[in-house]
Amino acid sequence: MRVLLATYGSRGDVEPMLALAVRLREAGAQVRVCAPPEQEFAERLAGAGVELVPLGRPWHEMVRPSGKDAAARMVADLIEEQHGTLAAAAEGCDLLVATGMVLFSAPSVAEALGIRYVFTAFCPVVLPSPDRAPLPGPGGPYPPEETDVRVLRELEAQGYNDRFGAAVGAHRAALGLPPVASVRDHVFTDQPWLAADPVLGPWQPTPELDVVQTGAWHLPDERPLPADLVEFLAAGEPPVYVGFGSMRHLAPDLAQVAVEAVRAQGRRVLLGRGWAGLAAADDRGDCFVVGEVNQQELFRRVAAVVHHGGAGTLFAAALAGAPQVVLPQAADQPYYAERVAELGIGAAHDGPVPTVESLSAALAAALAPEVRTRAAAVAARIRTDGAERAARRLVELIAADRKERELRAENAYVGLLYDRLDLQRELAGDRLREVHRQERGGTAQSRMERDTMESTHTRRIAELHAAEYGLCFGRIEDADGERQYIGRIALADDDHEPLLTDWRARAAEPFYRATPARPGGVVARRHLRSKGRAVVDFDDDAFGLDDQESSGGEGALSGEGALLASLTARRTGRMGDIVATIQAEQDRVIRSDLAGVLVVQGGPGTGKTVVALHRAAYLLYTHRDRLAKRGVLVIGPNTTFLRYIDQVLPALGETEVVLGSIGTLYPGVTGVTGADGERAEVAAVKGDARMAQVLLAALDGLRQLPEEEWTITVGRSSGHRQELRISRALGERAHAAAHRTHEPHNQARAALVERVSSELALRIARDRDGEMDLDAVADLADSLVEEPEFQQLAERLWPVLTAEQLVTALYGSPELAAAADLLGAEERELLRREPGAPWTEADVPVLDEAAELLGPVPGSAATLPRDGLSAAELEYAKHLMESFDASMVDIETSLVDVEVLARQYRGTESLRPLSERAAADRTWAYGHVIVDEAQELSPMAWRMLTRRCPGRSMTIVGDLAQTGAPAGLNSWGQALDEYTAGRWRSVELSVNYRTPSEIMRTTEGVLRALDTGLAAPRAVRSGGVRPWSRQVAPDELRAVVEKEIAAMDGGRMAIVHPEGLPVDALASLAGVVAAGEPSALDSPVVLMTPGQSKGLEFDSVLLLEPARMLAAHTRGLNDLYVALTRATKTLGVLHTEELPAVLEGFEER
Repeated sequence: MRVLLATYGSRGDVEPMLALAVRLREAGAQVRVCAPPEQEFAERLAGAGVELVPLGRPWHEMVRPSGKDAAARMVADLIEEQHGTLAAAAEGCDLLVATGMVLFSAPSVAEALGIRYVFTAFCPVVLPSPDRAPLPGPGGPYPPEETDVRVLRELEAQGYNDRFGAAVGAHRAALGLPPVASVRDHVFTDQPWLAADPVLGPWQPTPELDVVQTGAWHLPDERPLPADLVEFLAAGEPPVYVGFGSMRHLAPDLAQVAVEAVRAQGRRVLLGRGWAGLAAADDRGDCFVVGEVNQQELFRRVAAVVHHGGAGTLFAAALAGAPQVVLPQAADQPYYAERVAELGIGAAHDGPVPTVESLSAALAAALAPEVRTRAAAVAARIRTDGAERAARRLVELIAADRKERELRAENAYVGLLYDRLDLQRELAGDRLREVHRQERGGTAQSRMERDTMESTHTRRIAELHAAEYGLCFGRIEDADGERQYIGRIALADDDHEPLLTDWRARAAEPFYRATPARPGGVVARRHLRSKGRAVVDFDDDAFGLDDQESSGGEGALSGEGALLASLTARRTGRMGDIVATIQAEQDRVIRSDLAGVLVVQGGPGTGKTVVALHRAAYLLYTHRDRLAKRGVLVIGPNTTFLRYIDQVLPALGETEVVLGSIGTLYPGVTGVTGADGERAEVAAVKGDARMAQVLLAALDGLRQLPEEEWTITVGRSSGHRQELRISRALGERAHAAAHRTHEPHNQARAALVERVSSELALRIARDRDGEMDLDAVADLADSLVEEPEFQQLAERLWPVLTAEQLVTALYGSPELAAAADLLGAEERELLRREPGAPWTEADVPVLDEAAELLGPVPGSAATLPRDGLSAAELEYAKHLMESFDASMVDIETSLVDVEVLARQYRGTESLRPLSERAAADRTWAYGHVIVDEAQELSPMAWRMLTRRCPGRSMTIVGDLAQTGAPAGLNSWGQALDEYTAGRWRSVELSVNYRTPSEIMRTTEGVLRALDTGLAAPRAVRSGGVRPWSRQVAPDELRAVVEKEIAAMDGGRMAIVHPEGLPVDALASLAGVVAAGEPSALDSPVVLMTPGQSKGLEFDSVLLLEPARMLAAHTRGLNDLYVALTRATKTLGVLHTEELPAVLEGFEER
């Protein structure tokens, strides 16, 4: 940040610039000052450590012009002298502040360089106000008979044009700038600054001019007074100071007149030499001549100050509380003389040339005791922070200007990216249209090529459309100045040079991982915020600071402005992606290795759900060759939750991820009710790992053996009728044959059928005295299998079963449930289910376990090779895959496999998306499985999920402190050690981004009571609103809830109530929808249980009856913890019973 301060004038012009320079430097700016090359100025600036750039001739060599032509020549000469120096000094600066006689050259120099320009006056009357007549200066003289201020101002503007228009126009032309219509308005600008104290020089606001009054630019002077001056001051009563600063053209006898006037008042005299070189007329001891001294200190020790009315001297005297006598000499000095008289802090002499009598009279008035009292009172009102305020505002302006320039540059680049995106869309659309123009017939290979290309281009178009919103959201820069833009997808130019890096690429990792403590080669990071295709704001993260200076180490937030803006935005009922604001600890989870099981333990608000979804997108991007053909499965707690998250992955360009819940993982079973439709104790029994053995025992119980011999009759239709006896031993041998296959039940039945039919055929052959050879016996065995009574026999010995039939039999038969001797009587009773009752979510793992035991029913589509495809079809498809034109499609990363090719060759169905094929196939083996709210899953659910992912590549996300299901987890090892011992690893998300710190404090008692050993995640923001509680009578609850709903200021609210609480009266309130259907989240107010609210977030939460929530079941504390942590802004509790002791930090209403 670099600033140039420029002035050409006397010390009254330079001293304020020095004060501003010091304050700007303290604010972090690099400052230089252009000023006349006076020795006095050089010493003052050097003493403060401020660089001086000499500008033009020394000020004391300037000759006051006489006449209009002389003034015009002087301005032209000044512009010529100043231009080169100003332009060179301003090069690379962000801002130019000017005053004095650089006003004709400085604004054009700033405009040519494209930097902000600020003109500053030190007196209100210098500025062209329509409420005050102009000074006699550059625009005058004016007709004495004219009194209309507006007419005079018009004459002033015309005078500026007439005298200085040519010089200013020539200067601007040399800079390549257009002429200006009004020189006066050009040099003063439409927003000049006024560095005058509001008490001494107030500005009267006017619509024509937007003046910024900062206060006087004052710098405390710490210099000591000379010893001889101190000795003089101590030798008698306080003297009267007489000095005229930088004024050079004074009346010849002014010093003698002033000394005599002071002596006439019986006072000693301090005579300031000044630029006029004033000297004492005699050597009497009551007069002391001083040079340049610390006036701030001196004026506190004098009886009065006689001066010319310069802004600097006036301010110093007023601040010291010294009475003043002003002898105005020129320009704005008569105005300040008037102000001294108006304020009652001194006297204004009539005219610039005094007599002993006139000055003595003015001194007498100023030395009156009431004037000193008044001067002291005014001194207390004067501000001394004008330079500091001006510096702060200038720094803000520089930042705003820089931001505006940067925004223009970022918009230009992002616009280029969108142009490239549009081009890619157009190309993909053209290719897809070309595919559609092809004939639908042709060879199998041509059909396959066409359909594959159609799938590829359609997917590419979807990816490009998904990138529309927030295409580019940031960039990083290294020490060499190389910039890398990060966005939703990768884009390159025609030469394949990268324009945009996909956020999932390894090269984008530093954007998320860099911190001030560990920048990793990143020197700058910028987060872009967009609206539509326009970049509307950005936030920069600072790097390269010392650890002590940095705003944070490993825990520093990345893109804090963008992050907090997203966190405090109103909820919409749908989760959005966080690709632009992923934090470092979240990024480490997202980019963790694919292999093995990753457990992400994260408390409320840590973003574990959205991190898991971004991990899915990252894994598909990074390992598409491994995952594209098998897919990724994301499991959520319920269908409402799935609706809440269903827009995240499409927004990231991934549409081939299967979203589901435990209740959706068993294809073909419809009408499954959610977890809330099952009593907790029933769900606990169904989820118990013992159910696997109970099912096995029940299945064994359905396989019959003859207690006494059975008889079947065969050959009824062939004339060879024969009765056959079936012994228990035969049944046992048949069972043993089936078991030896180690096949699922339905597939093992074939071995049983073969054993029974073979033994019976041999028996018949023996009965026929050996008339049959072996081939005839085999044919007979085959024919026996077709006999109706044989089939009935096989069904009794080893029935063909569906999973639904087996589970229905188990639930309907206490005897079957007792077969394994694992369940108690109460548990067996809990399993009882009325025939035809709907399946529940807890039934699905049981059904899946049963299906695994049974295998597919013989003759069903599932028993045909690879989706009913013949071996010949599969072999031909393999040949096509190997002969594909590699330039047409990348087989390694294509979604096409041999099975898809074969089905396409058959031509019976279209190229279905992987997500549809996987969801319809119970035995589908996914490449990766992500489980959210995993702490809720039962052991049976874990068995089912591990079957879906035989490679054990999984991401497990949850919070043990939020476990609400009776069959849920108390530790992660409880679920994983059985299946992935030694292959699972855990990480913990420690930062709560969502929940305000005020709300998290209310959970501390609950978390202590849970005693999980887990620390609450650290809240990074304050919401500014303290959570409240209110006890109400039961009959008041509905009315109070209605009032809270009416007070909502937009956003979304959840009313969270305990299970079993009657809420029909609340559900009837306007705008309230009870949870159950996923569309409930579209309502502004949702009525739900803690279990239904899990994983969701709302602007406001109204928690009802926490005591009843605690008592609802054994996981009541967990439910309460969940309910307390759903809000992003406000939390209120309504209770009819006493507030539980574990709740802390609530403000009672």
